[in-house]
Amino acid sequence: MNDTIRVIHSQIGYDTGRTKKAYVAGTLQNGSFRLTNAITKQTVLEGPVCNWGEKWNENWHSIDLTPADLPGEYTLEIFENGELAAKAESPVHIGRDILWNQCWHAISFAQLDVRAANCYPVGGWRDCGSELQEVSSHIIMLDALCDLWTDARLPEFEREHLLQHILRGADYILCCQQEHGGFVHEVKHNPSVSFGNCANAVAVLARVAALVKHACPEKAVQYLHNARRGYDFAVTHDFFKEQTENESLQITHGAPEGMDRPPNALRTRDLLSLLDATLSLHNAGVPGLEDKAIALTEEIFSRQIPEEKAEYGLYGHFYTYPGYEFSEKANYHCGAWDLPYKNYNQGAHKPYWVLPLFEMTTLFPRHPRVSEWKKALHSFAYGFFLPACGHSPFGILPAGVYTGQGVLHFSGWYHGHAKIYGYTAVLAARFYKEWNDLAFLELAEANLQWVAGLNVQNVSLAVGIGDRSVKDWDALRGTIVNGFDASKQFSIAPVSKETDLPTYLDDEGGIHHCAGFVAGLCAMGTL
Repeated sequence: MNDTIRVIHSQIGYDTGRTKKAYVAGTLQNGSFRLTNAITKQTVLEGPVCNWGEKWNENWHSIDLTPADLPGEYTLEIFENGELAAKAESPVHIGRDILWNQCWHAISFAQLDVRAANCYPVGGWRDCGSELQEVSSHIIMLDALCDLWTDARLPEFEREHLLQHILRGADYILCCQQEHGGFVHEVKHNPSVSFGNCANAVAVLARVAALVKHACPEKAVQYLHNARRGYDFAVTHDFFKEQTENESLQITHGAPEGMDRPPNALRTRDLLSLLDATLSLHNAGVPGLEDKAIALTEEIFSRQIPEEKAEYGLYGHFYTYPGYEFSEKANYHCGAWDLPYKNYNQGAHKPYWVLPLFEMTTLFPRHPRVSEWKKALHSFAYGFFLPACGHSPFGILPAGVYTGQGVLHFSGWYHGHAKIYGYTAVLAARFYKEWNDLAFLELAEANLQWVAGLNVQNVSLAVGIGDRSVKDWDALRGTIVNGFDASKQFSIAPVSKETDLPTYLDDEGGIHHCAGFVAGLCAMGTL
C-alpha cells in the first residue's frame, strides 16, 4: 500500500438516489477503485479514478460511486496499475435519507436542549463555546427551526418539542429589543445595534408569527407587533453616523487598500436582509410594503456585476457598495469581538442570500421588470455560483473573489464558517427547482457532504456523528464546529492565494453552523 495516498469519503453516509462522490489525495498514474459489500464481500462497483488536478498543495482524483445505490455498508479500495494502493479507513455507508436520519435530531433538539439548560436566566440558548448568546445566532437557528417545522419528515410527536424551542428562540430575540425598536447584539456583553441584526430579527419574528398563529395566537400577535417596531427602526435610524474605522475592510471585505471607513451606504447583503424582512411582513399581512420591496429589488440588481466586468471569469454576483468595484464575500461574521469594528460585521451569516429575489418574481409575476429579474438571477446562478463552486474538487462555495488574488476559499475569516455550506445547499436546491439542472443538485449534496466528512481531513464536522468526527470545546454531540480556516480561529490574517489553505480546523462549536446544516437538510427534503 502507498502511505502517501489518502481516501476521502463521507463519514456519515450517502443518500440513495443521490450523487455519491469520493476522492483520492495523492499521485496516481493509472488509478482505479473497487467498492465491495462489507458483509458479502461481493464487488458491487468498479471504475476509474479520474484526475481532477492540483488544489491546496495536493493532487486530487475523483471517484463516482453514484451507481452503487443499495443501502448497506461497503469497503472502498484504490488500485494503482492493478495493485492495491490504499483503502478507506472507515466503511462507506449508503442509506435512504441517511443524512437526515443520522443528523436532524442531534443537530437540532439534542444540542439545543443542552444549550437551553446552560443559558442566561432570560432564556434562549448558549450559542457557542463561551457563555455568549448572540442575537444573530438565535435568528438563524430560529429560522432553521421554522424550516424544520415545515419538513414532512419531522415525526408528529416531536412537534411540541420543536414548538417550545421556536418560542424560546423568539422570546430571547424579544429580550434583545430596545425601546426604540432596535436589537442589541448580546444582552449581557454587547449592547451594539447593527442594521443586519435588526433586519434579520424582523424577518424571523414575522415568520414565526405566521407559523404559530394557531398554536399560540397571543404570542403571534406579540411577535408581529415587535417585528413591525423593529422594521420602523431599521428603515429610519441613521446607522452610518455610528460607523468607525474598519480595519477588516481590506481583509474580510476585500476593499481596496487605504479604504478604512465603510461608505455611507448599506451593503448589498443588508439590502437583501431588508428585502427579506419586508416580504416577511408583507406575507404576515402588513399592508403598504409592495413599493418598498420593488425599490429594494431594483437597487440590489443595480449592483450586479455584468459579464463585461467579470472577476476572474465570474460575473452575476454583486458589488458590496454602489460606486466601489469590490464584490460581496460569502460571510463576514464577525471579525473581531473585541475591536471597534466588531459591530459592523456582526450577524452577516448567510452567503449571497438571493432567495427573497426569487420570491419577488413569484409575488409580482406581472411586474414589467420581472423578466429582467429572472435573467439577473440566472446570471448569478450560472455566471457566478456554479463556476465559483467549481474552483475546488469538492464543489464547495468559496469565501469570495478578491482583487489581485482570485477565488479564495479559507482566507479572510475570523474563524472557519461551516454554516455557509448548509446555506449553499439551500441556494443550490432553489436553483435546481428553478432550472431543473442536475449540476445544482450535485452542488447541494457536495456542500452538505463537506460538513459530513467529505473534506480535506475526512472528518465529520458534526461532533459525535459519523465514523470519524471532530471534538469541540464542550464535547457536545450534534454541534458543528467552525470548520477550516487559513488562519487560527479568532484572528484575521491578510488574504493571499499562496496562504489560502485549509491549514486550521477550528474547533469551537456553535448553533449558527447547526442552523445552516438544518436549513440545508430541509431544503434537500423538498427535492
